[in-house]
Amino acid sequence: MKDNEIILLYEGDAWLSTSSLTLRGVFTTNDDLRAYTQDMAAKGAIDDYGLDQLNNGYGQTSGIGKWSRSAFMVERTEANPTEYDG
Repeated sequence: MKDNEIILLYEGDAWLSTSSLTLRGVFTTNDDLRAYTQDMAAKGAIDDYGLDQLNNGYGQTSGIGKWSRSAFMVERTEANPTEYDG
């Protein structure tokens, strides 16, 4: 992880459509993200596969149980960029 990188965790509908996304957390370390997603798993929002996908894999997973109509997505971005790269 880069020094100025942040991690964003979103919850949205099953398709993760832009209008459905809600920011659930902003994290500055992988360990902080892992602790939060482990709590999500402990509370039944995601399963072990989803936990792995958010932390080490594709960065998206579907919710389970009462969160079954939700999906979660992780994005990584630079904090305080100094140059436009578009």
